[in-house]
Amino acid sequence: MASNRQPDKRDELYSLADDCVDGANQYEATLPLKQNTKASIAADLADARAKQTAYNTADTALSDAHSALRVADSNVKAFLAKAKKAITTVKGGDWQPLFAEAGFAEGSLALPDTQDGRFAMIEKLSGFFITHADCEDTRPNVNVTTAAATGLYNALDTARATLNQKDTDYANAIRARDVADQKLRVRLSGLVAELGQLIPDDSPIWYAFGLNAPADPATPGAPLTNPTIIPGPPGSLHVVWGISRRAERYYVYLQIIGVDAAPKRIATVQDRAYTFTGLPGGKTVKVSISGVNDAGEGPQSAQVESIVP
Repeated sequence: MASNRQPDKRDELYSLADDCVDGANQYEATLPLKQNTKASIAADLADARAKQTAYNTADTALSDAHSALRVADSNVKAFLAKAKKAITTVKGGDWQPLFAEAGFAEGSLALPDTQDGRFAMIEKLSGFFITHADCEDTRPNVNVTTAAATGLYNALDTARATLNQKDTDYANAIRARDVADQKLRVRLSGLVAELGQLIPDDSPIWYAFGLNAPADPATPGAPLTNPTIIPGPPGSLHVVWGISRRAERYYVYLQIIGVDAAPKRIATVQDRAYTFTGLPGGKTVKVSISGVNDAGEGPQSAQVESIVP
């Protein structure tokens, strides 16, 4: 028997919910549906989509915040190198206690190699150049000054705070999205259960909701429309076909008349279209399609003939 297992992919879940809204719109009054109505399904679907949109917004904002932090940190890193040169030019290259005021570690003139270390140092440099104005280098192409250090500190401080907030917003958006998705899944499960109490397992009404009729086999049905063949450039044919209920993928079969005794499986595809290339020009071919899922292969469509250009 066919199941109504919900899709794992979010976009497919939303598409199924759209079908369920359409089915409820058509049948809720005549069945009648009491718990899982068009309005309730549509509301849960709208909430899930809104939460997904909010997640996408939060994801973009988080990425932008990371980029802004990298820029601010890079600017600080470049400034620290210039500041070290300006300070040691005036004070000498041997470590002395006043270097600690500038943020250097005890006994070392090495620049910090972490963002946290650079953040701490740029904060100290803002005050250091007030006390040691002689170490400033005000040339425009250098600009090692108290004002420059303060501006860079403020920019990095803001970027760090923004990233922390966007990280929190992102985590909250994920939680909200997942809660909304789960609510929608519960709603659709409830709809399947309610329909199971109202209509037979073999009723075609199941299809109006985008669902499988429980009496259907687990394997896919035949494609709802046979293949259509569209001639292309020499040696090529483009084929499209209708959906096969319960199919997760499709087998494409080809038989070249006068060459193949029976159809040969040429390809396995996810989409409902395929292009043959390299076919012998002028030959008559027959094409058929079958749906496939984890339970197996469904029946093939009728064979459709065409002459290869």
